[in-house]
Amino acid sequence: MSPFRYLENTPSLRVKLDDPRWLDMVWARAVALAVTETGLDCFPDTCGWSMDAEVLNPSWLPE
Repeated sequence: MSPFRYLENTPSLRVKLDDPRWLDMVWARAVALAVTETGLDCFPDTCGWSMDAEVLNPSWLPE
């Protein structure tokens, strides 16, 4: 199932994706996990991608 299908079936998730505080919290957890798993400490403090224009665009992938 496409991840975009989950957004259609779960409108409450879309609300979270539009909340900058939620994104900051999720990003911080992801960075902490990445640091723990890799031993690297070079990850950005904030997400560098726009949720609507990039992350949720089906044809977008980070470079």
